[in-house]
Amino acid sequence: MNNNDKILLKNQQKILGWLCILLPILCIGFGLFGQFAGVNHPNWFHSISATYHANSKLFMISLLCMTAVYFWAYSGYDKIDNILTCISAICAFGVAAFPTGGGTNENIIGLFCLNSSISSIFHCIFAGILYASFIVQILRFRKHGNKMTEKKKLRNKVYLICAIIMICAILCFALVDPLGFPGYGIIISECFLQFGYGFSWLIKAGCVKYLND
Repeated sequence: MNNNDKILLKNQQKILGWLCILLPILCIGFGLFGQFAGVNHPNWFHSISATYHANSKLFMISLLCMTAVYFWAYSGYDKIDNILTCISAICAFGVAAFPTGGGTNENIIGLFCLNSSISSIFHCIFAGILYASFIVQILRFRKHGNKMTEKKKLRNKVYLICAIIMICAILCFALVDPLGFPGYGIIISECFLQFGYGFSWLIKAGCVKYLND
């Protein structure tokens, strides 16, 4: 890999990191405008996916599609990396194309004009695979690199912490509905997932100077 390829790779990693971090921030932040105006569905804040039914729908769809494009274009360190990012690309697009009903009264939703209950099933499948691919990618970050320097060991610890946070967030996410927690539980869990994943990409891109060799 020549110097130009390395620069391109780092830029792709930075963009992926920021896209994942900005998704919940922009969907929730701009969704508050719709909340104050009284135009959003009452359950719009229950999950990032539910912001599809808010005024911030633009960010939910566009950022997921942008992320899908960068995942697809990303050239990883080996074939497994490329397979994982391709899976992430397909699933990120699937999450946007098959929105969840979100407790609304809409019968036909999404790019393919499906019944909301059917679209929600596809949405959950794509989201589940997407988050699983995220965790696998983070764990694989720990294997990249030719030299096991002290900084590399520290980065590996941070990657592991991020992966553990993401796994815990998924477990909390899975328990929110069965245990009857308030609607904020899902979106908070998703924020931890997105932030942990996005932060890992920024570390990989060398944005955290303290962790760089």
